[in-house]
Amino acid sequence: PSPTEPLQELTLPLQLDVPFRVDALRWVGPPPLQISALAGHYRYDGQHHRLTVDGVDVADGHYSAQLQLQGAAPMALEATLQGRITTPVPGSPQPPLALAAQAQVQGTLAGTEARLQAQAQVQPDASTPSTPAMQAKVQADIAPWASQPLLQAQADFQALDLARLWPDAPATLLGGTVSAGPAQAS
Repeated sequence: PSPTEPLQELTLPLQLDVPFRVDALRWVGPPPLQISALAGHYRYDGQHHRLTVDGVDVADGHYSAQLQLQGAAPMALEATLQGRITTPVPGSPQPPLALAAQAQVQGTLAGTEARLQAQAQVQPDASTPSTPAMQAKVQADIAPWASQPLLQAQADFQALDLARLWPDAPATLLGGTVSAGPAQAS
């Protein structure tokens, strides 16, 4: 298959200012997904797309996000996500486990030279001092229009249980470090 054509711009012939609210959204899957209490605001001022998600509930988490994308090249992108995940500790009378999630993506989307830097982190929420030490940190450099888009990635995990982050995921206890990227030509 031919590679995806790079974006050059994402401009609109009009300005928009659209608040939104969706009480419930159900994706039948597979896997099924229930989203509720989605509220936010989208604006386009002729130069920048701005999306604010004031809140959304997905699985056991509550999230908010901000995104700004330049309409014309180089299509500078800045996006952040914050979340709080509250999940019961299976088979335990302990209070639910509270985790804080954060993610950022920065870079450009226009043309073949587009590059994005992404970072994400999940760790015990500071408001619950007795939580287990589940932690994950992920960092990646991405060339979105390249045939091999992942330029480099690094992930560090400690006591990571994917089922607590996403209900349909398997229960895990991952720990360690992973590095990924294309092999260097010799």
